[in-house]
Amino acid sequence: MRIEHTFEVSAGADEVFAALNDLELVVPCLPGARITGRDDDGGFHGDLSVGFTRLRGTVAITASDPVARTMELTTGHHSAQVAVTARDGVADVTAAANLAEIGALALFGGIVQDLSGRLLRDFGVCLSRKLGDEPTGEDITTGREAPEAALSDAPDPDPDSAAG
Repeated sequence: MRIEHTFEVSAGADEVFAALNDLELVVPCLPGARITGRDDDGGFHGDLSVGFTRLRGTVAITASDPVARTMELTTGHHSAQVAVTARDGVADVTAAANLAEIGALALFGGIVQDLSGRLLRDFGVCLSRKLGDEPTGEDITTGREAPEAALSDAPDPDPDSAAG
């Protein structure tokens, strides 16, 4: 069973492609995913928790072509292909993988298809925020800062609020 999804990122295609090649930057945008270690050869150890399932493994970028804006990610014996295209000031990202190799998980094809689509849409929204300049309305209402603000070295506006 092949899964393929296209999602939109509100940024230029070259910028999005560069970000996708920085796994430490983008993995936090994938709900339930985290990096737990790194190999000397560029591979990353991590896990992905989705509902009652937790997958652990390694992932590495095994091919990346900035001119065509295509890349391949490999996790053990499995791989996924990613392509980024430009459209009207946004980037369309298409991610595809073959789940036939995963075995029993392929039995839940419809569920996996729907879930992976939702995860990738959320990933696209998060990446749009990371690459954007301004916090979104949701960022403001939830108290989250824009990425630039979170990295700011600005002093605390209330020096008495610091624990000490």
